[in-house]
Amino acid sequence: MADVDDPDEGEGAARPAAGLDAGELGVAEALRAWEQGGHADAHGDDGEVSPIQFPQLEAGVPNVKPRLSRLNNVRVSISVELGRTEKTVRELTQLREQDIIDLPKLAGEPFEIRVNGRAFAQGEVVVLAEMVAVRITQLLPQRDQAAPDEDEE
Repeated sequence: MADVDDPDEGEGAARPAAGLDAGELGVAEALRAWEQGGHADAHGDDGEVSPIQFPQLEAGVPNVKPRLSRLNNVRVSISVELGRTEKTVRELTQLREQDIIDLPKLAGEPFEIRVNGRAFAQGEVVVLAEMVAVRITQLLPQRDQAAPDEDEE
């Protein structure tokens, strides 16, 4: 491999030997830079660090329609909450079949419908062909939250 000197050193500086292909030339430049303790710089090696210049981004963002159809087969968990109450461990261990747990909800009040643990809608219980179902009476406004609202009452 031929010796390659810095072309900025003057007219008498050695040039890459004839016959070096682009790959060998790149290796020679890298070796020279390594020997000088830095990297090869096309603008000269004056020891200054210059900031990277990035091209300016275009102001407009391309109009891309979200493809929500990709989510059509994602399964979610839906639950209907009748109400919440608290009991002591003693009260819980004393519960038997046919006992009644009082809930702080009036008869006729809507039930909360949750999707993946988040409040989604309110509804009322209906009987449909001998099956219990829930009719949605109101969709709740959606809030951006990272975690389900566990302690909401």
